Amino acid sequence: MSLGPAADLAYGANSQERYRISKAWAAVSFGTALPDPGNGSPSPSPSGSPTGNPNSGNALTNGDFEQGATGWTQSANDITNSNQRTPQGGSWYAWMMGYGSAAGETLAQNSIAVPATGSPKLTFWLKVTTQETGTTPYDTLKVTVNGATLATYSNANAGAGYVQKTVDLGACRGQSVNLQFAGQEDAHLATTFLLDDVSIG
Repeated sequence: MSLGPAADLAYGANSQERYRISKAWAAVSFGTALPDPGNGSPSPSPSGSPTGNPNSGNALTNGDFEQGATGWTQSANDITNSNQRTPQGGSWYAWMMGYGSAAGETLAQNSIAVPATGSPKLTFWLKVTTQETGTTPYDTLKVTVNGATLATYSNANAGAGYVQKTVDLGACRGQSVNLQFAGQEDAHLATTFLLDDVSIG
């Protein structure tokens, strides 16, 4: 899909704004999203540093997104190092939703070995910003494990910064599970969900 010379002049040919507009159009089945200009090849981690979340014992692959999309399946180019938003740590993070129109996105990782001992849990950092007002959950981000929704966050959880969230995985102790973050936005006003430093341990 070409956004045309007007978009090039307004935002620049390789701008993040131009990418987000094309992504919004693609979400309503009009054309194809442009490549994310901030989503180049990630720099490899220095020798000897972990490739996952800084928390030891992370069952996830690339929980901090510092290796780009490695280990993750995404329905849109959500994993980014764009400087349009700020990660919780490092340079990479997942930017979900924020269209201001009816849309849905998923970010998933499969076949995760949940620890068989202790009190396993999912932890991650979440930042929610919104144009919505009030406490009605118009736009949501659901956390599902093996298809069951374990937590739901919405525009009502909007705040100034990242907040660490914890989801109990005791019922999945010792199992291989599929994790999914599923964003859903209604037809009016935008809500953005930023994810970083996701860990299962």
